[in-house]
Amino acid sequence: MSWNLHGKSLEALADLMTGTCTPPDVLMLQELGGIRDLELGAQRVQEWSLGPKTYNVYVVNTTASFRCVAVAVCTALIHARPEVVPHPLGLLVKLASDRGHFCLSSLHFPHEQRADAVEVWTTGIQSLQVQLSALSQHTQIVLGCDLNQNYASQVDSFPGMSHMRSLVHVHGLRGSAPLGGTWHARGLSTPIDWWLFRTHGCQAQFWKDEGMRQALPSDHDPIFLQITVSAHWFQRTWRPQDKTGQWNYRSEIREQGLRDPEFIYNQDSISELCQKAATRPPNLRYSDSPRIQELIAERKSCMCPEKRALLMKQIRETRTADKAQHKTDLLQRARQGDRRAISFLRRSAAGASFEGGYVAARGGLQQAAEELADFYRHKYAREDAEPDPVRVHAASVAPPPAPITHEDLVACIQEMKRGVSGGLDGVTYEGLLQIALMDTQHKLAGYLTDILQGRLALPSSWSHGKITLMPKVSQPQGAKDLRPICLTPCLGKVFSKILMRRVRDASPPYQAGQMGCRPGSQAIDGVAAAQMIVQQLRSRGRCGACVAKLDIRAAFDTLSHSAILEWLRQGRPTTEKVLLWEMCIQSRITMGIGARRWDQQLERGVLQGTSYSADLFSRVIDWFLGPLIEHWRTERFPDWEARVGPLAHLLLYADDLLVFADTPADLQTKVQGIEDCLAAIGLRINASKSTVLGQVQGPAPGVWLRGQPQPMPAEDHLLYLGVPLSYILDTEVMIGHGLRKTFNTYYAFRRLLQGIHTPLKLKMLLFDSYITSKWAWCAPVLWPSAKLLRRLTALQHTYLLGVLAFTSDFVLGWLGNEIAKRRAVREVCDRLLQGRAKWAEIWVRRVWRYWGHLSRSEMNTPVVSMFRTCYWAAVATGATRPVWVQDTVPRRLQRAYMRFRKDAWPAAWELLAHRRPDWTLAEDVWSRYWIAESPALGHPDMLGGRQLLLLGDLSAILRPSKMPPELPYARAVVCVPYYASSARRDKWVIWLVDGKAAVTAAICPPGGGPDTHTWMQMRSPSPQASAADSMARKWRFLRTCRGALPGDAAAVLALPSTLFVRHVLEHHVGLTDWTHVMSIERLHVQLPWLLDECTLQPKKTPKDFQLVCEQAAQSFPPGRQFLLRDASGSTAQFF
Repeated sequence: MSWNLHGKSLEALADLMTGTCTPPDVLMLQELGGIRDLELGAQRVQEWSLGPKTYNVYVVNTTASFRCVAVAVCTALIHARPEVVPHPLGLLVKLASDRGHFCLSSLHFPHEQRADAVEVWTTGIQSLQVQLSALSQHTQIVLGCDLNQNYASQVDSFPGMSHMRSLVHVHGLRGSAPLGGTWHARGLSTPIDWWLFRTHGCQAQFWKDEGMRQALPSDHDPIFLQITVSAHWFQRTWRPQDKTGQWNYRSEIREQGLRDPEFIYNQDSISELCQKAATRPPNLRYSDSPRIQELIAERKSCMCPEKRALLMKQIRETRTADKAQHKTDLLQRARQGDRRAISFLRRSAAGASFEGGYVAARGGLQQAAEELADFYRHKYAREDAEPDPVRVHAASVAPPPAPITHEDLVACIQEMKRGVSGGLDGVTYEGLLQIALMDTQHKLAGYLTDILQGRLALPSSWSHGKITLMPKVSQPQGAKDLRPICLTPCLGKVFSKILMRRVRDASPPYQAGQMGCRPGSQAIDGVAAAQMIVQQLRSRGRCGACVAKLDIRAAFDTLSHSAILEWLRQGRPTTEKVLLWEMCIQSRITMGIGARRWDQQLERGVLQGTSYSADLFSRVIDWFLGPLIEHWRTERFPDWEARVGPLAHLLLYADDLLVFADTPADLQTKVQGIEDCLAAIGLRINASKSTVLGQVQGPAPGVWLRGQPQPMPAEDHLLYLGVPLSYILDTEVMIGHGLRKTFNTYYAFRRLLQGIHTPLKLKMLLFDSYITSKWAWCAPVLWPSAKLLRRLTALQHTYLLGVLAFTSDFVLGWLGNEIAKRRAVREVCDRLLQGRAKWAEIWVRRVWRYWGHLSRSEMNTPVVSMFRTCYWAAVATGATRPVWVQDTVPRRLQRAYMRFRKDAWPAAWELLAHRRPDWTLAEDVWSRYWIAESPALGHPDMLGGRQLLLLGDLSAILRPSKMPPELPYARAVVCVPYYASSARRDKWVIWLVDGKAAVTAAICPPGGGPDTHTWMQMRSPSPQASAADSMARKWRFLRTCRGALPGDAAAVLALPSTLFVRHVLEHHVGLTDWTHVMSIERLHVQLPWLLDECTLQPKKTPKDFQLVCEQAAQSFPPGRQFLLRDASGSTAQFF
């Protein structure tokens, strides 16, 4: 297919073609839109799915034509890496398959009215001549062209066509048969889209589809070329299937199997039982709804071209809306902790279907598989000698272990993450938990105890994982660009978790202050400790703060097994250590790409994806670095504490290392000491990712890694655990790093957050979950300022302006509209979420909570030790001078605390933090100290004469201002809450149902039941009526119903949301509907209390009003618009 998309994107094309037509094998696209960050003349390859087919899309931003040009080739046709040749007017893709060689090209020639058209045509055809001349005579050539000329014309008026016809003649090309006009605009039609091709032994068929042009829409018709060859171009290879992934279990089959007296609890029987009772959950990918499938079937059976085009347009619009709703549902599930939805969203964002492009880039499936196998063979190959058998035997001498109890087993399974994939055995945590709960005789715990005590062998499958490769970059070019994700059996994870708990209790304590995988520790602790050390070194160090960040290359995959054995030999000998050692040395993985699979033994490293790998690695590296730090403290740098105090030499968080010194020479010594220590256990420093912190004045410290000709590069900000660390604490830079992530996330979710069908509360929750969280997690270590809080609030309001989509009032001008809309955004945050979504308040409250928690902590971690150096007692006793710690967060918090401290509170905030109830109550005082209360929007003048209408948690509408002689709004904000059943006790209730055939209202007296209702019905507006006309009729009907009540009666109007059409209330209507809009406005002026009585109907209709929803539409006599009758139906009146 060749098509000029007129600026439409690949996503729009997929929405149009999915299900409505058979996807072609090759698409040649001109004027492709939706391609961002592609410089002029640059090219890109990306993955794309169209129905059941996956494509490699080769895109180039041409230098001589308009927009981008692309060629999309089905990945099933790609057996080797294609050669992509950019062209000034498009691109050529040279493809080799088992049926021959092909040259596929998409070209977009400029119109003759362009000033340099002749020159561009001449240059472009000459360049094309060079490329085609280099091809073999047996190469099949297919050019999809937007010529902007009629190739079938007998006489050419444009000089460039002579060059084109010469090219066609020289290379033996043929033009497609005339298909009529393919470009339509301004009532004109002309054939300017053509195929130019050269095929050997093939039949060609041409056609076009006008319905697709009308449904997209575009000004060009897509033209199709079908080439029939003697055999298939490729042989399909099937991907091997395994049991990994997620499963849904049928409890009745599982219960029946467990009740079998002959059922034996072991790995194989549990896996077999789960597979019998399991089915795959439905795919989270979008699939067409039954409504769309009906439309597709109707279009297939329809013969009228006009109706087929209308149906295709309806299919595309419905599919676009359904996709937006589908993504909203996925995000809501992800927010609630559904890991399956989270994993799907991550794969979608990362472009998980990378294999087609990767295989093509590496030169074919065989070449890609061989490179991957060789890469991982070297990665896991042992570099040191095998562990000494004598030491292994010595470690295996241990007393009998305690049995595993049923309670310990259930508690361990319940702590595991839910919704994650199972291993190669097909067992998930949900299935294991159900089996354990139904195991009244505790046979599963007995099975694990038999393995622990040696009566049964350790299953080999528990040390067997499956590697799934995910791309690290958008276009991976080698094995190093792929991230391995390992899946291991869930029952093995549970057993190893129990083992690791017992091993932890029998092992020596932490030696080097490891914070990773440590109960009660988190990443923000490492950042806080690093900040306090840098700020004190800057004041106390001889040369200021000298800091180096070290990165370990492939840390988990290269740890020596001898080092693991040495750590396991420390402490008390236990059987659990022996079994953990067996699981380490027996580890192997299954991996592959495409249809290729192979196994790889792990001769070093720990098997990732297990429940012990991270904890074991953290413990081993801590144990081996501990003696080095003790050597520094007692022998190499004995005066360290005398100079700078009890500051840490090293911060260790899993495999992230941060080294501190007060002179470059000392930093050089420490870095090389760490490098030598890590080399002894098989770990290597990654020189390309290791950096030092630059100084404010003077050169950066020169630090060399062993074997490196150049010193480690210096940076002004070290990114440590996701937070920039600088020589001088720069809060603006630190929070700016987190806010940069919000930009990409916001624009990724922009279409969804601005969807008219997404409820307002859901928008705010998604905004808080996916955008606010990008920076808020690191807020506790960032000291706020009034300036930054104002800028943060302004940025949040800027985002929310796009989310709430408030319209502008042409009367106010830009400044007046900006002020009104930002004040309206602030009011929505205050009323809808009671201020919980304010970014400024989130920041200051998290600072208060974190440092109060840290002050109460009694853990022996580096962050607590560093906090003690800034503690009030250290300053009061003279152990720490105030000038040394004046820039740290604890001392800044103390200075701020003294400004709002109450007389009953202690003089130091650390003492107040130990009184937890008082500390919690003081949080509001702290928040008010930073953030002043916003003025209430009492008068409409604060919104520039406009009015904010809040419809529960569904929507927020900013109505335009009134023009004289119209009366202005009485209030700036009107809230329409949800209906509350308590209102029926002392008020009349009017329940309105907006049906397709009629609008029905149930009028209920105070405290009355369904038998006391009075019914009123209005003929429903015509389907051809505009939204403003329909809304005006319904409001007039509502006024009629309200007028039937006693004059002084209090009433509640329960209305559907269809009575509040957004664009009508915002006056965004045509002139023909202006009278209806004005009638609604006059109604609100005549009855100013009407909006105060309005409420929104809840999702679930109360029982007392379910009968009104079932009322059938009545037949109205001519000239009658309303029907009034009692509950019994004995009295009825038309008027």
